[in-house]
Amino acid sequence: LKQCVAHGCNSSCLVELSPPSAVVRFEGPFFANCTSTSDPITGMGWESSIAGVPNTAGVSSLPLKVDSVTDWHFNPQCFVNVGEEQCFKYLPVTVYKMPDSVSITDLSKLGPLVEGKKYLIECVTVKVAPVKKLFVHWLRGKDIIDTQTFKPGDPSAPTPIDKTFVFELKASGDYDGTQIQCEAELNFGPAAPKPPSVLSKAHTVEFMAGSGFTLNCTAKANPKPVYRWSVPDSVRKANGDQNMNQPILSPTLQVPGSYNCTASNARGSTTKSFTVIEAESDRTIFAALLGVFLVVAAVLFIVGFFLVKPDGSFSCGKGSYQRGVPTSSGPV
Repeated sequence: LKQCVAHGCNSSCLVELSPPSAVVRFEGPFFANCTSTSDPITGMGWESSIAGVPNTAGVSSLPLKVDSVTDWHFNPQCFVNVGEEQCFKYLPVTVYKMPDSVSITDLSKLGPLVEGKKYLIECVTVKVAPVKKLFVHWLRGKDIIDTQTFKPGDPSAPTPIDKTFVFELKASGDYDGTQIQCEAELNFGPAAPKPPSVLSKAHTVEFMAGSGFTLNCTAKANPKPVYRWSVPDSVRKANGDQNMNQPILSPTLQVPGSYNCTASNARGSTTKSFTVIEAESDRTIFAALLGVFLVVAAVLFIVGFFLVKPDGSFSCGKGSYQRGVPTSSGPV
C-alpha cells in the first residue's frame, strides 16, 4: 500500500478524528473516534502503543478506547485503507500529572521580617508533568501577587520532574499578619479541561518591631468606611490622635504589641489585626552592652580598692598603708 498523511495522496482519502486533540491524566481513561467518508474503504484501524485496533473491514467509523494511559509518549494514529492507498492521521495527546506536593519556604525560619528588606521565597513542586504547562501563582491571603511560568531554556521533559520557582518578597508593614502560599496549576488553553490546582501550606508573615514599619488597613467598601486604631498605650501617647483615623498607620514610636484596625460604615464593620514582635537581635545587643558595663564596673571597683591612696589619689606601689601612718616605701 502507498502510505500518505491524510489528504496528502488523494482527496478522496479523508480521515477525521474526534476529538482532534486531547489532554488526559496519566493512568486515566481515554476515548477517541476515527471516521472516514472515503470510498471505497477496504479497512481502517488504530496504531497505538496502548490498546491498538487492527485493520477492520466494512466500517467507516472506528473508536479507540484505553482504560488507563500509562505511556508518556502516547500519540495514536488512525489509518484508512482506500484502494491501493493508506492514509493516516495522528491524534496529538498531552499526558499530564499534577504535582505530588507543593511547598514554600517556612517563613518562621527567616525570623521576623524587616521593613524594606528583600527575601527570596521558594515554591517547590514535586513530580509534575508536563512542566512546560505549569503555572505558579503566589498568593497573599486570597489575592494573587505574582504568577510565574516555565521559561524557554529551562529543563523540561514530558515525564514528571521537580520544579522550583523563586519569588522576591520586599517586606512592608501591610504584609504583617497575612498568609503567603503558592498555587500550582496546569494550563492547556481555554478549550482544554483544567485539572484542579494544588495549594501549598500557608505561612503567616511576622514583622520586626523598631524597623520603620507601616501598617495598611485599607478596605474597599461603599459607603466609604471610617477607621479606628487600637494600639499599645505608649504608641497612642506618642502619636496622640495623629493618623489614628486613617487606613495607614506609621507609628512615631514603634514598639512590639498588638495593633488592631476597625473599618466600619453603615452596613457593618470588620477588624484587621497586626502582631509586631521584638527583634531577637535587639535583646542580644542589650545583653552584650549590659555585660560590658558590669565588667567595666567590676574592674574599676577592684582598681579603687587596691590602688587608692589616703588622700584620694591613685598609686601603683605595692606597699600597704594605714590611715595617718606613712608607708614603708616613703612618699610617692
